Amino acid sequence: MLHLRWANVALIPAFVAACSGADARPESKRVAESPTRTTVDSAALNRAFVRASQLPRLRSLVIQWKDSTIGEKYYGSAGPDRRTNIKSASRSIISALTGIAIAQGKIRSVDQTIGELLPAETRGLDSVKRSITVGQLLSMRSGLQPTSFGNYGTWVTSSNVARTVSPFNGNRYGYGWWKRSAHGHDIHYAWGYGGQFIFVVPSLELVVVMTSDSETERDGGHNRELHRILEDELIPSVMVR
Repeated sequence: MLHLRWANVALIPAFVAACSGADARPESKRVAESPTRTTVDSAALNRAFVRASQLPRLRSLVIQWKDSTIGEKYYGSAGPDRRTNIKSASRSIISALTGIAIAQGKIRSVDQTIGELLPAETRGLDSVKRSITVGQLLSMRSGLQPTSFGNYGTWVTSSNVARTVSPFNGNRYGYGWWKRSAHGHDIHYAWGYGGQFIFVVPSLELVVVMTSDSETERDGGHNRELHRILEDELIPSVMVR
């Protein structure tokens, strides 16, 4: 569970820039990067919220640009002080916190084993499990049996699929973050089942949080529209064209 105000924090872009990158849109063709605007394009921002209001499953849209919240809207029973289950997007939060811990010297590197990092907690494990590294946990290559539904994460451990590229959408993935690009800008994003997203565009100092009702069947159209709102309205709203 996550409080939405906490999710939209300034520290995420700084860490995620070091990460390598579902129903997500395929990567757009790269173009030359554009500088950021000095003021937000309010018309584009308003269009984003109009489109968002037409999605019955959407529960929140929060936009932070240059350390300021420039847009915030909640739908249904959602609110800034209500906890939200962000599903698998929590892996990205853990990855970000791990990066911060490494930067602060509390974890040596992604190559550090859990046996070395947590000696008391792993004392009862066998030597193979104690030798699992932080990086293997973050990249879902620890060899442990998955705890979610059948075959969850199979594409990551498949021997005939590149570990850092999804066969479903062609987007890159690594250490809990997905990666694609739009308008010449890299987008790092956390993605959880049902339409839970944290989009980070470091070059534009832009962070967008979207949460959705996850107690429904999979809806690829909903996820695609969230990506389109980001690409069609929100990125252009802070980018010089």
